[in-house]
Amino acid sequence: YDGVEMDMPTVGFIPREKRDHHSQRVYDCMDAGDYDITEERIANARRAYYSMVSFVDAKVGELMATLDQQGLMDDTLVVFTADHGDMLGERGMWFKETYHERATRVPLVFWGTESMCQKYGLDLAGRHIEQVVSLLDLFPTLRELAASAEGNLDWSQHPVHGTSLVAALRTRGSSSWSDPSCASTHPK
Repeated sequence: YDGVEMDMPTVGFIPREKRDHHSQRVYDCMDAGDYDITEERIANARRAYYSMVSFVDAKVGELMATLDQQGLMDDTLVVFTADHGDMLGERGMWFKETYHERATRVPLVFWGTESMCQKYGLDLAGRHIEQVVSLLDLFPTLRELAASAEGNLDWSQHPVHGTSLVAALRTRGSSSWSDPSCASTHPK
């Protein structure tokens, strides 16, 4: 990304006294005005971040190629996610230490071949689900898919947090989805 013009924060630096209490605490702990954050530094930080994203993308591509070379594509449901985003200078904030969308929104991608989708009754091609989901929903989803593949696993006696996303992955336009997202932080 050297020499590539970078997108800049849509919401620029907010002075400490105009921030919400949590953002003031993050500012005090992580920045406190110790650094001169210029537009050039913001652009360089974003270049570095986007470079890391491209690196991960290349590694996922290598993984997919290996699955294909080994003949495992029809036996593999690929799930890609991350644990947090990054503020990248939005609101004058950095890192992940906040609940603003830039730091909390993460990808949650399910991919499978047509054969794999038929096996599990999934309709993944070209899908984008608008509803809010949580990473807490990942385990119940994978558990339900495993149970449906085996046909004889009864997990009803073992409740877990989160809600399976399988119904949403099987049915387009499911409007009955309602699951609040969950987030936590260390106490002050």
